[in-house]
Amino acid sequence: MTTQMAAVVVAVIWMAPVVLFTPWVVVYREKLYNVSGFDYVACHAEWSSVSHSRAFTLGVVFLTCYLIPLVIITVFYVLIAVKV
Repeated sequence: MTTQMAAVVVAVIWMAPVVLFTPWVVVYREKLYNVSGFDYVACHAEWSSVSHSRAFTLGVVFLTCYLIPLVIITVFYVLIAVKV
């Protein structure tokens, strides 16, 4: 692998999460809660609809945080098993 190709791979690895998870930056808002006289600030997602929330959670979070890594790990373990 050339140095330029390695730089492209690293750039893609860093840019993919930035692009995929940008909606979280847009929809999360600070919300003030008053509990027993104490004010607490928490982040709360305010999606425009429930379908958008589900689509993002299933489409982006489930795929990128669970399914794709699981498939990659499985493929590499199978390659290791074949080699051994």
